[in-house]
Amino acid sequence: MKVYISCDLDGVCGVVDRDQLFDSASPDYRHACRLLTAEVNAAVSGAISAGAIEVVVNDGHYQMRNLIPDELHPRAHLIAGRFKPGFMVEGLDDSFGTCLFIGYHAAVGVADGTLNHTYHAFDLRLNDLVCSEGTINAAVAGHYGVPIGLVTGDTATISTLRKQLGEQLRGVAVKEGITRLAARHLMSVTEAREAIEHEAAAAVRDAIEGKAPAPLRLQTPITMRVTFKETLYADASAMLPGAERLDGRTLQWRFDDILQAYRTFVVTYYLSQGVGN
Repeated sequence: MKVYISCDLDGVCGVVDRDQLFDSASPDYRHACRLLTAEVNAAVSGAISAGAIEVVVNDGHYQMRNLIPDELHPRAHLIAGRFKPGFMVEGLDDSFGTCLFIGYHAAVGVADGTLNHTYHAFDLRLNDLVCSEGTINAAVAGHYGVPIGLVTGDTATISTLRKQLGEQLRGVAVKEGITRLAARHLMSVTEAREAIEHEAAAAVRDAIEGKAPAPLRLQTPITMRVTFKETLYADASAMLPGAERLDGRTLQWRFDDILQAYRTFVVTYYLSQGVGN
């Protein structure tokens, strides 16, 4: 079985502040990258121990080159780089048996979600389903019939995704949010890696045995509604085909499938970055 891993940095054990997420010259950021790499390695080890024949890891945070290549598990096939059409699920297709989300976070506005956001400070809804990054990524996986077997991050991330994907979704809650910039850690970094390895192995066995949660499949046509942080971002994205402006910051589209929605959403992200600079 092939296993796909999509990783973010915000939900990693020990990461609680923006200073750890973006400044490549900062020792805090470099340390966070080592923490992320170790958690991904734990997931890879668990997947292989359970029978995975190939593990693809897609770096999905910020400029998408956070994983340390010479410290990454030797059996992992790395996808990295900041301009990818598939963004956080680049390379995912129907050849994979399960997908694991490592270091994920809650959607924008979740009170106890540490570092909560949805891409570029958007509020994102698909058919009125409030989406975190995990939700929309799971919907893309569902298009290919790939279940989400495991999510790691804070308690809010796991509880909201279980409501959307099924209570049998495996999770490793490494921390519990206090505010957006603070958390109580529920285990040490060593314990977090051990738990991730154990649950990744269990998730792969679930997939092999047909016990994984059902893939997330959205009813079509899909209505995608995006509320932007600023009107300028909406101004730029309103020029995209099919955009319907609902108010100063909110646009809506209708699509025949989730891939069309996802690709348009990724374009709005890049447009927002461009006009914001």
